[in-house]
Amino acid sequence: MSQRRLYGVRGAMEGTNMRSLRQTDGARSVLVEQITPPKRIPGLRMAPLVDVVFLLLIFFFVVSKWRPEENFLPFEPAAVSAGQPIVGRVEPLHVVVRAGDGGCDVQIAGAYKLAIRDATIDKNLAALVSNFAAVMSEQRRLAGDPIEITCEPAVKWRYLARIYDLLYAGGMTDITFNMTEASQ
Repeated sequence: MSQRRLYGVRGAMEGTNMRSLRQTDGARSVLVEQITPPKRIPGLRMAPLVDVVFLLLIFFFVVSKWRPEENFLPFEPAAVSAGQPIVGRVEPLHVVVRAGDGGCDVQIAGAYKLAIRDATIDKNLAALVSNFAAVMSEQRRLAGDPIEITCEPAVKWRYLARIYDLLYAGGMTDITFNMTEASQ
């Protein structure tokens, strides 16, 4: 009996209902077209790709180093053996300026002494330049080595300014003024 019912349903589907299926086939195809999305052409979606690019850009901005390391030395120090002293900061070249008769007296590195007077100031400043050049070559100093100027309170400012300008024009830029009194 169950077989008959199965065949009966099957027969009904094959026979009478085929015509109704053909009639509804046009409506069904319109409905299927409305429900199913259109077929896509394979390709890349741009919105997620732009998001990934911006995330990578932010990552590399955060990770990259913008400043050089502060403990970096642009040279490699030489190996020091047992008998060699360790080279550190260069000692400054000491220049002492004292008040004199009608000008000032300049002492460079304790060895060279020169009197700068009002009457012959240009000649005296030229001699000062040659004395500085001699001291720099004797002591094997460079223009970037530090210079420390110590002056007495009685020295007139115009002499001190001319000496400073002369040194600065010679390429010596590391010039400091010692604020203590010069030893006698």
